[in-house]
Parts: sequence; C-alpha cells; structure tokens
Amino acid sequence: MKKYMSITEVANEFNISKTSVYKLMEHSNTEKRLEPINKETHRGDGGYRFKAQDVERIKAFYEKKDLTSSDAAKILNVSTTYIHKLIKNKEIKYYEDEYKGKRTYFIKKEEVEQYKLDHPELEKNETIYHKKEGLFLFQPFKKGDQLARIHKINSRGKKKVAAFLITENGEEIPYEKADEEGWKRGVVLEHKKNITTYGTAKFEFPKPAAINSLIYDMIVEMLKHIGANNMKIDVGDKIVVEVKKSELKGIQSQTHFDYIDAMKKFIVEGKIVEKYDGVLIDTGLTPMTFYVDEQSKEKIMNEISEAGVSMHEWFKRKISE
Repeated sequence: MKKYMSITEVANEFNISKTSVYKLMEHSNTEKRLEPINKETHRGDGGYRFKAQDVERIKAFYEKKDLTSSDAAKILNVSTTYIHKLIKNKEIKYYEDEYKGKRTYFIKKEEVEQYKLDHPELEKNETIYHKKEGLFLFQPFKKGDQLARIHKINSRGKKKVAAFLITENGEEIPYEKADEEGWKRGVVLEHKKNITTYGTAKFEFPKPAAINSLIYDMIVEMLKHIGANNMKIDVGDKIVVEVKKSELKGIQSQTHFDYIDAMKKFIVEGKIVEKYDGVLIDTGLTPMTFYVDEQSKEKIMNEISEAGVSMHEWFKRKISE
C-alpha cells in the first residue's frame, strides 16, 4: 500500500471530485478534515500529498451506510423527484448526513421496504410501450369494421405484461382475449433513435369521449414519427403528452390541417413550426451559461435538492416569482 496519496488518488478512492477533496481539507470538524503533509510546499511538490493512513481513517466518515434518494427510487421503481417529494412532505423517515463532500438525504432500507408494502400500487408499473409484445398506449385494433384501442398497459418487467383494449361501446377486453377473438393491430411502431436534446414540449389534450377521436389518432401519429422512447404520456382528467424536440415528416397543412390545428391549440409549453416538408415540435428552450462562486453554487444546489425538482424547473419557478 502507498504511504502517500495525491489529490487525484484521494478523489478516486472516495469516488468524488477534486473540488470535494479540497472541501475535505477545509472541513470545520477536525476529525473529518483531511490534512495534507505538504501544505506549505505543495506548489513545489507538484500538488498536495496525504498520508494513506489518514485517508483510510476519515474514509469511514464518508462511506454510505443507508440508502440515498437514488437508491430508494430504484427499489420503489419511481423517480428521484418522487422520493424528494416524500421527504419534503415527511411521508417517509429520513436523515441528513455528509456523503461525497455534501449534505445528502439518507433513508434506512427497512423504511423503504415498509413504504413499498404500504403502497402496493407501486407494483403496477404502467407504461406506454411494451417493446417485446409490440403494444403501445392508444394503439388501434380492428375487427371487421369495429375499432378498439389499447387503453392500459401494466408491465412487470420485460417479459410480463397485462394490456387491455377498450371497444367503441366501452367494453374492456384483455389483450389475450382480443387476440383470440381476431382483433388485429392497425399500427405497429418502429424503433426510433433516442433524441438527446434537452427538454420537452408539452401538450394537454382533453380526454376524448369516443375512441375514434382525432386526438387519439394524432397521438398515435406522434408515436409513429417520434418513438415511445422520446415521449411521455400521462392519462388523468387530461392527457398530458411530453415530446422531445422532433419533426413529423409529411404532416403538412394541405393533408393534415386538423392535426396541425389541434397541436397548436393544445400545446402549453413549446411551439409548433410548420415547414415545407412537415411539422417541427420545438421545445422553445435555449441554453444559457453563467458562472457563480462555489458558495452560491452550493446554496443553489441545496435549494434544488430540497425542492425535489430539476434545475430547469427550479429556475422557472424563480423567474416567475
């Protein structure tokens, strides 16, 4: 074992950034502080050096003992934002401690397991697309001149799926039964590449009373062009659709005026841009770079963590205040 370690080696040992190592050197608690052996001569020595035994001694203070928000989210199969909301609303027991040089929320595993038992609805993982079965939300099915649509997909892993169709007269049919009765898929999705641009445009559609609604047809058209992996659909009192910046080739006012008109009417974030060869769904977002001191950055990041939202959402709230 090495007797001395550099800044880089300590950062790798703790799995933290070099900036976080500097914070350890300035820690207010002397027990948790990492003191270099060459504080006065580090420039001539090519950087700070630390005794390996000192690194090992304080490492125990920074090892993860319980679950972070991210760990808890994986167990419950929810987002980290969901966990932060539970913490903020005091719906799950937690504590704060230092981890990787910053204050972090921790939750004991037994607390997460108990929450999972108390909320069995979390086991139902509703999805908009099941790749293996080729089923997706609002997918049209035909039997003669009759129409039905997928209105619910509960996925439990990659292999197990429970999907249900709804017919024009309101009858719910399990997918397996519909298949036996001769219902055929009207549309099949092709795989689309992941769109990596930041942000989404958002639509809020009224929930149609009839399954032959233009709104359902339009959402299916979007799924065909954009891909389910680049969209989010949340069905409640309204149908909320979030879409990555993308183009719908061939959707033009001459042939799809009703689609374009509805998209413009129900978009609530972003904008619709008509092009000569189709329609662009634009997020309306533009990047911005600015610099703050370390103290201000830490304060901002703590506020974002406590709010349980994304950085983008936090800045939006601040601007609107």
